[in-house]
Amino acid sequence: MEVPAAPVYTAGLRPDIVASDTQFPIKRKTLFVILSILVVLGLGFRAYGLSKEGLSDDELNRYNAVEDYRQHGVTSANGEHPMLMKALITLSLVAADHWNSTQIAQSHPDELRISIETAVRLPSIVFGALTSLAIYFLVLELFGTDVALIAAALWAFDPSAIGFGRIGKEDTFVLFFFVLANVFWLRGQRIAELKSNRNPEPYYWATAAAYGAMIASQRFQPAGFALPLGQKDNRLMLEAAESLGVPLPLASLVHDRFLAARARGFRDLRRGVGDRGGRGRHTARGLAQRGQRADFGRE
Repeated sequence: MEVPAAPVYTAGLRPDIVASDTQFPIKRKTLFVILSILVVLGLGFRAYGLSKEGLSDDELNRYNAVEDYRQHGVTSANGEHPMLMKALITLSLVAADHWNSTQIAQSHPDELRISIETAVRLPSIVFGALTSLAIYFLVLELFGTDVALIAAALWAFDPSAIGFGRIGKEDTFVLFFFVLANVFWLRGQRIAELKSNRNPEPYYWATAAAYGAMIASQRFQPAGFALPLGQKDNRLMLEAAESLGVPLPLASLVHDRFLAARARGFRDLRRGVGDRGGRGRHTARGLAQRGQRADFGRE
């Protein structure tokens, strides 16, 4: 017996609201130049005098961890901080070492040598400047070109954004990937609503990738959205599906995984079960030491 599928409803973005994209038409080349200027100037403000202040405690911990990784491979050093940012700092330090070893940098060490402070903070200021582009495309989907350019300019030149972006912290990366995920999702929803021949699915996959990068840029503990909350949402979704007669096999599988995770003491973790790094609490090694199976969802 076939079960009729429930109709799919999108978010109601109403693309006709911003059908007149801008009150002041801008050519594509001009728009490209304006956005490039915003990114370059934003990067310049963030990079100016970047090495004048010494490393903070967090930045120093990340630098020591990266140096430990370069000498001994990936270890548990500074495991409480996500790996994505430390991987980018590693690339920045390696590139800085290569540049500092060149003849032109050695001939002008005061002007051209890249300091450790600059190398550690360089990924943050790059992503902070690129956030102007992400904000532009996000606001473009909602309000059109005029407002999008204003929003991008405000982020590029805002003193608070510049000052915070000059510190090597994960929040800059989280914000960038969060905005980028929203850009892809809104673009996919717009294509779905227009009912054109274009397929919105690639944008949904891009949304998932950006969200994964956002998760990889932040800590897993303390949990901002603990497992019981995810379990509640999953239960509501299953109840709604049951009332409509729609099977959700993957949601049922997730429900079983939630139950198994809570039974093994993972109540206070986020839905993507992570660890606080290097302490053996929720890693496969830590579970083995406690006599538990790492693949807790498989019975």
